[in-house]
Amino acid sequence: GLWHGANWTFVIWGWLNFIFIVFSMQAAPAYDFLKVRLHINDQKLYWRIIQILRTILLVSLLRIFYCSPSIGAALDYIRQIFTPNWHLILHPWNLLITAWAGSAVTLKYILAGTFGIFAVDLVKENGWKLKFPMPLRMIVYALLICTIVIGAGSGNGSAGGFMYAQF
Repeated sequence: GLWHGANWTFVIWGWLNFIFIVFSMQAAPAYDFLKVRLHINDQKLYWRIIQILRTILLVSLLRIFYCSPSIGAALDYIRQIFTPNWHLILHPWNLLITAWAGSAVTLKYILAGTFGIFAVDLVKENGWKLKFPMPLRMIVYALLICTIVIGAGSGNGSAGGFMYAQF
């Protein structure tokens, strides 16, 4: 964790990652036993989706410590995540509006990137051979590079300069 900055939040983030990795390695026999007892086929799509979602949720939760200015702020963020906001729960449309309006530019880039990764994975997973003419590929590459350059200024990382400048 200290590689990313001289702050206790990075230390806790690093240790939490270490703890979860070691725990998952040590618990592997118990997981295998439970999979047999519960008749879970780990080659099935539903199980792979559960594993992917579990990893995304865990990494996202731990990332709170990485992105927080202090341990107290990280714990407050986590508390807010697990405290129900009845206004948004009872009116799901408000959740969509809040998420979209909160950081519309960043959310658009996240959705576009997620769709792009999904499309590439879908093509690779199915073994499809797509052949596009060189001019079309160059246009797509240029658009991707422009998207990266334009989107580079929309995140928190650009506010403080180079990521490791204060280390």
